[in-house]
Amino acid sequence: MILKTVSLIFLLIPSMVLSEVGFRDLKIGSNISVIEENCFRNTKFYSCYGIDDLKFNFADQDSNPVEKTYFFKGEHFRDIINGMDIGSILPFCEEVGPRQKSSDDNFYYVNFNCYGNTTLRISVYKGKMVDGIEIISTDYRKIGQISIDLGPLYQTFLDNIVNDPNNPYIKLKKSLESNYQMEWEFTERDQKLFNEGERNSLWTSYNGGQIFSEIVRRDKYSNLSLSVHYHTKVDGKKLSEKRKPQNVNFNDF
Repeated sequence: MILKTVSLIFLLIPSMVLSEVGFRDLKIGSNISVIEENCFRNTKFYSCYGIDDLKFNFADQDSNPVEKTYFFKGEHFRDIINGMDIGSILPFCEEVGPRQKSSDDNFYYVNFNCYGNTTLRISVYKGKMVDGIEIISTDYRKIGQISIDLGPLYQTFLDNIVNDPNNPYIKLKKSLESNYQMEWEFTERDQKLFNEGERNSLWTSYNGGQIFSEIVRRDKYSNLSLSVHYHTKVDGKKLSEKRKPQNVNFNDF
């Protein structure tokens, strides 16, 4: 617990402040290949820059994707080495599509999605990769969303979190406010609804919704967690309008 807290605080010191719209080289609108350069797939999440306590998730832009297709056949591709056991690639590859047997029925072809955006066609014989590794398509889309799970806050009482200057949430808030323009933040009414279990997330919007901080309760038994989300201008504007607190005007009654 102490190690994770120290790591989170270290993340938020000025030398590692979240700047621009994104985290370090992982910027909204960057080529999605930058993920391959700085991150590796770890179960359901990505680990980036060697910071094991942060969990990254990405989504590409749906609008006007730029795609490139090429073919390559060789003895290895990144961590995937020709001849290794096929089960060894499962931590960073997911099998997609049906398997196809060879004409002589001695081996079969398997398509894998690896490292989040690369499709490989691998020849498999008795559980081993044979005949090289063929990259059948790699897309070069742009990063459209970045979500970073900063981990648990180790507190379940919300008032302690938002009023404690040493809490990671307050440190994150100061860091974001020094780099972005706050658009709106959750209200006292939102906090009450959150404490009563009527809401599972508390949002604060920066730069027109391009950046959100989120305090989230995964379920009623868990501690609270802290996340940061980056979006495109278009997506951010839509999400900001959707998540913005709706103040009741009693003059309407």
